[in-house]
Amino acid sequence: FMLTLGVGAMMATVLIMVIYLVEDAFPTGFYSHPNFLWSFPVIIFLWLARIWLLCHRGELHDDPVAFALKDGPSLIYGALMAAMFGAAIS
Repeated sequence: FMLTLGVGAMMATVLIMVIYLVEDAFPTGFYSHPNFLWSFPVIIFLWLARIWLLCHRGELHDDPVAFALKDGPSLIYGALMAAMFGAAIS
């Protein structure tokens, strides 16, 4: 039951990010290159899917935030998002 709710919330998170990009990020003109922001929903999906997969396998024993701060792929996803955000602003 919890896995189903978690994956549903994960998909809603990605959908909300896509709606933000379409409705807010592009029309405002705040970002110089808003196309770089399209990587965010993909990265968020990959990171959350990894968290839920590890949780389902019983390999996630910590708080997900504490886990993300120690997990190599999670740090790479975070650095990639920061780079894409920087590229979108500049």
